[in-house]
Amino acid sequence: MALEVPGNGKSFAQLEADLARINVMRLRGDIQTAKHLCAELLAQRPDFAQAQALMGDLCMDSDEYLKAADWYEMAAANSDESPTLHHRAELARRRVDEIEALAATKRLGIPTSRHKLNFFAGLLLTMVLAVCGMAFYVGGQLGNKEATKVINRPLNLSPQPGPSPKEAPPAAPAFSLPAGDERVFNSLKGSPLGSRVLLAYRDPRGPTLVVSVEAPAGEFTKTAIALDAAQFLKDDSSLDRVVVRFLRGGETLAIGTLTRRSYDTAVAEGKDLGQALEDVWPKVEPESAPPPGGSEPAPTQPATSHGTEPSSGP
Repeated sequence: MALEVPGNGKSFAQLEADLARINVMRLRGDIQTAKHLCAELLAQRPDFAQAQALMGDLCMDSDEYLKAADWYEMAAANSDESPTLHHRAELARRRVDEIEALAATKRLGIPTSRHKLNFFAGLLLTMVLAVCGMAFYVGGQLGNKEATKVINRPLNLSPQPGPSPKEAPPAAPAFSLPAGDERVFNSLKGSPLGSRVLLAYRDPRGPTLVVSVEAPAGEFTKTAIALDAAQFLKDDSSLDRVVVRFLRGGETLAIGTLTRRSYDTAVAEGKDLGQALEDVWPKVEPESAPPPGGSEPAPTQPATSHGTEPSSGP
């Protein structure tokens, strides 16, 4: 989501630093502290869409799905990405319906464990096969009673006149994803970033995940790429490295790599995860050194994925 600065007050860099601090708390698993920081930010900027959407994510983490849906709807009212936020609100409400349906199923005594479901499925399959077998046997008996047809005239075996049929062209081979890649892709669809995942596969040369996601609207920073990669590392503890590619309209905008070692170091030291990103493309120029007079340079925004710096906030 592109950072939208609401009204006058904190600059773009200050707001992004606040959001990064909240996300670090979230990745550490300290959801309550992250909620507290987010609530303080919303008290200063009640119409800050990014903070509202982040509060919705924190409510999802703590299984408060109805509250999450409300926060997503408020964020949609203050953001130009309302379709995405409305979809996330719908997912939260759907999760509430699933929980209520599961509770109703348990109250009715319907089996929910896998071994019981497998037993009932096997029993149903056996019944279906028995009915099919009986139908096949009865059909065969009726077919044997059909009267024998008598041919009273010789058969004409000569070919009928007319144009010779043309051979149909061979069908083009159909392309499908390898079974392993399809399993990885389907498993990521259930993650918090599942609605943005376009393509994913595991590199067979090591515990590395390569994933293509829909880039957020507008401009974005290296931190946005790093946060997405950190979420995948958090969801799968077996991964040592995640390569994230941002796509928009079929075009590659940026690529970055986050290793677990760099991620753990950044979280432990409380650093911006964007600094832990490796092999970033396009290359981002380093920040300029301070002037010789000793005064500190004015704060600037982090570079975007195209290597340019967006205009500063109000």
